[in-house]
Amino acid sequence: MVNKLRGIIPPAVTTFNSDETINEELFREHLEWLLQSNIAGISIGGSTGEGHALTAEETRRLIQIGKEVIDGRVPIIAGIIRDSTKEVIEYAHAAKDAGADYLMITPIHYFRPDDEAHVAFYSAISDAVDLPIIIYNVVATAVITPECMARLAEIKNVVGIKQSGGDIHALNKMVLTLPKEQTVWSAVDALLYPTYALGAEGAIAALLTVLPELCVEQWEACERGDYERAKEIHYQMLPVWLEMDKTNMPARTKECLRQRGFNVGVPRGPLNVLSDADREAIRQALVSAQVIKDEVLN
Repeated sequence: MVNKLRGIIPPAVTTFNSDETINEELFREHLEWLLQSNIAGISIGGSTGEGHALTAEETRRLIQIGKEVIDGRVPIIAGIIRDSTKEVIEYAHAAKDAGADYLMITPIHYFRPDDEAHVAFYSAISDAVDLPIIIYNVVATAVITPECMARLAEIKNVVGIKQSGGDIHALNKMVLTLPKEQTVWSAVDALLYPTYALGAEGAIAALLTVLPELCVEQWEACERGDYERAKEIHYQMLPVWLEMDKTNMPARTKECLRQRGFNVGVPRGPLNVLSDADREAIRQALVSAQVIKDEVLN
């Protein structure tokens, strides 16, 4: 399957109330804010969206809301983080029924599956649900190697891979060796512009959610070959990522957005809200990135 999706694709957070129900009004506002930048798509239910904690019906509902708000302006990529083929197919059907345009699926998190298991897993999903599949290579116990990805690229609905886990070397090898119709998206948040220079065709990453306007500007700078400006933006954004890339990243992402003036609710348990010290460190990073003023934290 040929993929035409490239560019900046921020993963939406899931806006939970204090009782852990979904706040649909805040979710709509969050999506509208992301759409103000020249983004190429929105991911719903990925790891930034706490997809591991969502039921199939919640995933369906969030995508339904996304479909209403986005109204065809950009594609919706449905993140699915489950630990059995059966569950993934259940979620994938829910996502397709709700109007998702793509599926973004992690490998399972347990038992260290070998390449044969990865191929069987994604083949079964492709056979069951006819939507383009983006493989999300982020699970430390189930790494998709470039060699395994070459096999997965032969599966009918697989269109590419979101390369995460900080491994720019694997991303580089995938860009060099995968068939040209396969897309490699970057999720190496600390090194986005070098991955674009190496051939990544955009990004799907948490930093994009917090700083969408800067990430789009950086991508567009790379597209026109202005790597000096891309490097400037890299160093402008890096302090923010260094504060996000710690334990409890969904809560850190939400705190970044809260300090930027956007209420996106609390994380779902067992994730907890951040300490005052963490919140202050995030404030200083956002000030350094010039996206908030240097004011006392409230």
